[in-house]
Amino acid sequence: MVQRYASLASLVLATGLASAQSPIELRDHDGVLVNGQLVEVVGGAEEFVLEESIIVTLASGDPVTVNVRRYELDVQPTTYNYFCWGQCYAPREAGQTVAWQGAGQDALELVVDVPNTNFHAYHMPSGLVGNSTYRYVWFNVTSFTDSVWCDIQFRAIDNVGVEELIPAVTLSAYPNPSQGSDIQFQMDVRNVDQALDLVVFNALGERVRTITVRPGQTLARLGTVNMSEGLYFASVQRNGDTLATKRFVVTGR
Repeated sequence: MVQRYASLASLVLATGLASAQSPIELRDHDGVLVNGQLVEVVGGAEEFVLEESIIVTLASGDPVTVNVRRYELDVQPTTYNYFCWGQCYAPREAGQTVAWQGAGQDALELVVDVPNTNFHAYHMPSGLVGNSTYRYVWFNVTSFTDSVWCDIQFRAIDNVGVEELIPAVTLSAYPNPSQGSDIQFQMDVRNVDQALDLVVFNALGERVRTITVRPGQTLARLGTVNMSEGLYFASVQRNGDTLATKRFVVTGR
C-alpha cells in the first residue's frame, strides 16, 4: 500500500513554479539534465538499498550557498530512506519525517561551472514490491524561491522470475570500528560477472578511496592509517550504480 501526503501539495507546487528561474542545473549519473523531471530507479525489492546520484552545478551568477529539502510524495510504509548533502544522514522510516531538510551547517557553496557530486538519494525497500517517490529541492539558503527540484521514483520489483538478471551483493566490514586496524570488507556477490568498485565516502559524502574488485573476489582490505577518525560509508558499485552500502567507523587504537 502506498502512503500519500496531500498536505504537501501546495509546497510541492511552489517548488515547481520557482525552479524555472534558478541557475542551478541537476543531472543524473548519466549526465542527463533532470530539472523538474522524474528520475526512475529500478531494483529488486530484496536489495538492501537502491540509490541515485544527482550532479548539481551552478550555471551562472555569483556563488550561492545551497541546501536540500526532501519531500515524501508517494511512499510505502515500513520502507526507509536517507540522503547525502553536506553529510550523509542516518536512515528514517517512511512517514517519520515527511519533509526533511538538511541541517543548516551542512549547506554547501556552489561556484559557477564546478559540478558538485555530493548528493545521493537512498531508498531501502525492506522486501516490498512497489514504487516510492520523493521530491528533492535544492534552494538558495537566502531565498527559498530560488530553487530547483527533481523527483526520484524508486521502483522495487519482484525478484521471482528475474533473479538471474538482478545483481545482488551482501557487504560486511570487520573490525567495525577499526580500532587502529585496517578494515576488511567481505562481499557475497551474485549475478555479476564483471569488475566492481568498492567506493569509500566520508561523512560529507566526498569520495576518499576507490578499490577495484575483480570478478570472483570476495575480500577487500582498506588501509586506515592515513584516514581521519570518523564515520564513513563503503558502497559496492557497478558502472556507477550502488549494489550495497555499509557504514563503518575509523577510530584510533
